[in-house]
Amino acid sequence: MQEENNKFSLLKKISLRTCLIIGIALELIAMVAIANSSSFTRKAVKDDAVFIGISVYSGDDTFVNSICTEIDSLLNESQYKGIRVRYEMVDAGQSQLIQNRQVEKFVSLKYNAICVNPVERTEVSTIIDRAVEADIPLIFFNREPVKSDINRSKNIYYVGSDSKDAAIQQAGMISQLYASDPASLDLNNDGMVTYVILEGEANHQDTLIRTEWVIKNLQDKNVPVHKIAAASANWDRNQASVIMEDWLTKYADNIELVIANNDDMALGAADAIERCHDTRGVKIFGMDGSNEAIKAVDEGKIYGTVKCDFSEYARLILDIAVDNAVQGNISNESSKKLIQDKYAYIKYSAYNKASP
Repeated sequence: MQEENNKFSLLKKISLRTCLIIGIALELIAMVAIANSSSFTRKAVKDDAVFIGISVYSGDDTFVNSICTEIDSLLNESQYKGIRVRYEMVDAGQSQLIQNRQVEKFVSLKYNAICVNPVERTEVSTIIDRAVEADIPLIFFNREPVKSDINRSKNIYYVGSDSKDAAIQQAGMISQLYASDPASLDLNNDGMVTYVILEGEANHQDTLIRTEWVIKNLQDKNVPVHKIAAASANWDRNQASVIMEDWLTKYADNIELVIANNDDMALGAADAIERCHDTRGVKIFGMDGSNEAIKAVDEGKIYGTVKCDFSEYARLILDIAVDNAVQGNISNESSKKLIQDKYAYIKYSAYNKASP
């Protein structure tokens, strides 16, 4: 027994020593990488290039990926409006702790502007602290921090989508369809359109606004809607598909309309309907105008979506970042697009088979 304890003690010492050596090695590698990046950044600043650090909450989010794709496209030639721009785009993997460290790295490398799609929109104090201390412009996008955080510095901004406008456009498509062909929504001809709604994250401002305003506008337009069920699918296609399949099992032929807070969840609902061989003609409406959703509309898998102008979205983010980096404030052209000199919201347009 004593011999086994000695062996265990020896193995424990070796394991601890190995971990310590590995830890020191990783720390040295990180220090070298930061040192190299710092000198590279200083050289770039000396050469009048603008450096932008971009952190997104998750690389798996279709909407965020659409924005990032547009940013990549706009900076493809390392130029923006005649100014040399270099950027680093990183994925926080849905970890606020990782995102905080990413921003700290951007600050340590003396980036000229920082753009953040926050993991937790109410937990951005550390990010703001670091940016404000370093006097670096900070642009949040897609997930809106609370007003008190945005107002902590004149160099903090928010760019997002106009979710109220999106909901009104979505409701407009549904009400137009009902007005032109009530039976296409009221499948059992009982005078009521029974619906389910797939919602985004429970704490996301867009979820609350999109859900509230689409239903309010349907009621204002006298569409006789009745809710059967609602659930959060966290913007995710797979989660939405599982939830929708469960609803189809529970409510059988009662579901006539599916309203989704985004396109991925609308596509998930379509997947479930196809899998369950439901051929009644349940209408599905999405939101955001992703490429896959546009294709699904064209193919008749979902009835409609509302398109966000991702190019304008990306341009506004870059306009604010580059303007501040170069001249210390935003240009007159950019300021016209801001509300209270801090907020910018992108409008939507309806898209279905009848769209031009």
